[in-house]
Amino acid sequence: MSSCKLVDTCISASKLVIVSDCIFSNPTWFHQIIGALQYLTFMRLDICFVVNKVCQFMYAPTNTHWATIKHILRYLSGIVSFSLHITRSFSFTLYCLIYRC
Repeated sequence: MSSCKLVDTCISASKLVIVSDCIFSNPTWFHQIIGALQYLTFMRLDICFVVNKVCQFMYAPTNTHWATIKHILRYLSGIVSFSLHITRSFSFTLYCLIYRC
C-alpha cells in the first residue's frame, strides 16, 4: 500500500450495501484488517462510521467490501502525516498548530 493512489475522503456509507458479489477469498485476512481498523478508530474518529459499516459484513465479506477496506487504507495512507499539536500555555488562550510533517 506504500505506492498506492491516495484518496481525499473516506468512502460514503451509501456505497456499502449488500450486493450479490463473489465471496472474498481470504476472510481471515479481512477480519485481521478490520480488527486493526477498529483499534485505529480510537485515535481516528473520522473513520469510525465507515469502519462500523464494513464490520457489519464480517460474516460474509465480498470483493466489494474488500475494495471498500482498501479505499479506507488509501485514505489513511494519505493523512498519516497530518497531526495536531496542542502545547501547554500559562495563559487561558489555546494555541494549536496543524501542519504536515
